[in-house]
Amino acid sequence: MHTFRITAAGICAALFAAGLATAAHAGKPEKHDLNGVTYVTGGVGEREQDRLQQQSNDYNLRLTFAEQGSGAYLANVRVVISKGENEQVLAVLTDGPFLMAALPPGRYRMEATYHGTTQARSISVAAGSATSLALYWPAN
Repeated sequence: MHTFRITAAGICAALFAAGLATAAHAGKPEKHDLNGVTYVTGGVGEREQDRLQQQSNDYNLRLTFAEQGSGAYLANVRVVISKGENEQVLAVLTDGPFLMAALPPGRYRMEATYHGTTQARSISVAAGSATSLALYWPAN
């Protein structure tokens, strides 16, 4: 019986430590690199939104995804950014309502798909400035 208490206490301590580690990581969106493009996605919760805002100057493309009418934020948006006819620069499934990327200056085609509905835009990214775009989907 005594061994069980120690083991249970050990398990509880490990779970508590894991919870603290998860809480410390929560709200801190991670930077990723794909094809030489640095990007970050997230924005679930105020803390994570604040962290993204603090990082925003590192990115020249800033996308926001929301529901028409209510403005409710959306996640799990599939975003593909291409340059030219067939040069895919970035393809990502968002972790939250925001996607920020550091793209080389130029013209791009952006396609964003949510629940089977795709929106496409031509976007320009200029040196020394940022392009911001909000995309809205009808409520399901």
